[in-house]
Amino acid sequence: MRRWSVLVSLAAVLLAGAPPAHAETPVPNVTVAAGVAQPPSHTGSCYPEPARITLSATITVDGPRLVSYRWGTGRTEWVDFTEAGSRTVTTTKTHYWGFGPKSETIRLTGIGGTATIAYTLACDEPVPHTPEIQPAATYLGPCGASVVHTATAQITSPIAQTVRYRWITLDGADLRGAEGVHEVVFTEPGTRTVSTPFHRLPVASPSWNDWISLRIVGPETHADLAYWREYSTRCAGDHRIGADFASLTRTAGTCSPWTPFKYQLEGYVEGNTSGQLTYAWSRFTDDAVWVREPWKTVMITSQTGGRAPVHKVVGSTMGDSADWRLEVVGVNGVITTVSRGYRTCVVD
Repeated sequence: MRRWSVLVSLAAVLLAGAPPAHAETPVPNVTVAAGVAQPPSHTGSCYPEPARITLSATITVDGPRLVSYRWGTGRTEWVDFTEAGSRTVTTTKTHYWGFGPKSETIRLTGIGGTATIAYTLACDEPVPHTPEIQPAATYLGPCGASVVHTATAQITSPIAQTVRYRWITLDGADLRGAEGVHEVVFTEPGTRTVSTPFHRLPVASPSWNDWISLRIVGPETHADLAYWREYSTRCAGDHRIGADFASLTRTAGTCSPWTPFKYQLEGYVEGNTSGQLTYAWSRFTDDAVWVREPWKTVMITSQTGGRAPVHKVVGSTMGDSADWRLEVVGVNGVITTVSRGYRTCVVD
């Protein structure tokens, strides 16, 4: 009788089916919407009192959850929602200089939602650009007050005004040969190029490197408003630099038309004392101009000088011909070509 009761109970369970599974609670949805910029624009001075723009966005959820977000490249922040609803979040952008359209984007981290808030900025302060040095930033050769090179930079002014500036090195001292305060007059908004001669004198650094910048001194601007250019001055009264294009070897392909090939260029650069040498490979294009690839450097470590091998592997999807040459920055920073040109293929 007892066994029969057990069977009846088991049959009842089978007929009733398995107990229902617990339904998973869906993760609440999250959205973000752009708010406003307050004020929406700034025009006028941004130093010493900066322009401050407060940006807002609205985060909305349809249920309780923790939401993380980030303004631009800033730190991650959190909003803890205990129920469905919306929260306004803000950030403040601080500007000591600048002009033109600006914006900032808020991102919901791990979710992908974004919103961008735009505003405009028109600070009166002039902005300098990164200097350039002619004939070359890296210099090897005679030094002294008689060796005069040129530093050039641009200044952008959003209003008509007289801008005063100095040429300085990393320690804040005047660039030698360009001492004192200089000025440029803007009769209307725009960008002007200014330049100055300076003396190639020894740099008090084990690596012979220093930095140059154009610092605006009037109207007064923020101390961080400076863009720097590294340069090197190594003095040597009888410094000689040379190079040669030693060989070209085809490593794959043939000279038949439309045949892919690869070949290796071999050469060397040399100097009669230790130091860094700067070189580049150049290719003669179909437009009949030489196009130089990015400059590279090698180091001669011996005090008596030496030779450093250089090479380059090039290829083409077609069996075309090409002329290459090796270039080197020579004495007095002048770029010279001291190599021969080669053609990869001759006409069959």
